[in-house]
Amino acid sequence: MTSEPGSVLRAAFLIVLLVACGKDESSPATTFPTHVDEEDFSAGVSIQCAAVGTKLDVATSNDDLSPAGGTITDGRWELTQSFLPDDEPIGKKASVLVFAGREVAWSSDTDIHGNAVDECCRGTWSVDGTDLDLHVRCKDGNEDYVFDYTAEPTKLRIRTTGSEYTDTYEKR
Repeated sequence: MTSEPGSVLRAAFLIVLLVACGKDESSPATTFPTHVDEEDFSAGVSIQCAAVGTKLDVATSNDDLSPAGGTITDGRWELTQSFLPDDEPIGKKASVLVFAGREVAWSSDTDIHGNAVDECCRGTWSVDGTDLDLHVRCKDGNEDYVFDYTAEPTKLRIRTTGSEYTDTYEKR
């Protein structure tokens, strides 16, 4: 049996690489990442992020804001209210969502923890019952967000699933 030139060398290199990286079945497999961005969630998405609106005060509330689902219409939606549970810190923030078909762009001046950061996330969205799913590409890579939501003709309320962190957007 003959082998192609270089195939033995390539096989030996692969074995050395796998052993060096802890993949020889006797070493712990901690070197390789468990998640790799295989696709860019914003690939093929033409929608662009919009400038954020006016910063507003974040209020506290423990009101039950149960989701009802509904139809989200295309257009620009500006943040008009933001509620955190009573035990969360309070600050200011601004945010805009733009929907066009199944594309979405989400602009914000804070991250999900209230820290100041200019963020632009672009990708696609879908709904399932009262869940709004955003599959977007942000500065740090792909993100999947799932929100409870209620949509009315001019008002959209989203809440991080399983929490009382609730934002209300109005169509502009």
